[in-house]
This record gives sequence, structure tokens and C-alpha cells, in this order.
Amino acid sequence: MVFKEAKYASFVRKLHRWGFVRLTSGTGTDCFHHPLFQRGRRDLASKITCTPRDKDGKIKGVNCGRNDKPPS
Repeated sequence: MVFKEAKYASFVRKLHRWGFVRLTSGTGTDCFHHPLFQRGRRDLASKITCTPRDKDGKIKGVNCGRNDKPPS
């Protein structure tokens, strides 16, 4: 599947607002991770929240308050 670059960048920004992080090492380097996004665990997925923006439109708290390290 091919995405226009602008649409992909927008998609990635939205993933970051929801607290997903890109894996940078290991076999899944183009994958995203969120500790509450797990197969078969809808109860956890419902706890994922979007980071609000401030009045200037900038995202508050880039880390989304999570210190969990993604799997490598």
C-alpha cells in the first residue's frame, strides 16, 4: 500500500498524540508500540487517551506521561 507522504506524516502525528512510540531498534523498526494496545485486551485499549493541545495548537506532554520502554 502506498500513502502520500503528507497523509502518512499526519497519521504518524496522530499516533504520537495517542501515546504510541516508534520502535527504533530490533526487527520491527517501522512499527509503533503502546503499552495499553494489546491483542485481545479491549479493556486496556479503552484506557488509551489522546494528549490535548494547548491554546497555540501544540501538543502538551509529548511523552504522554508514560515512562514505559517499548519492547526491542
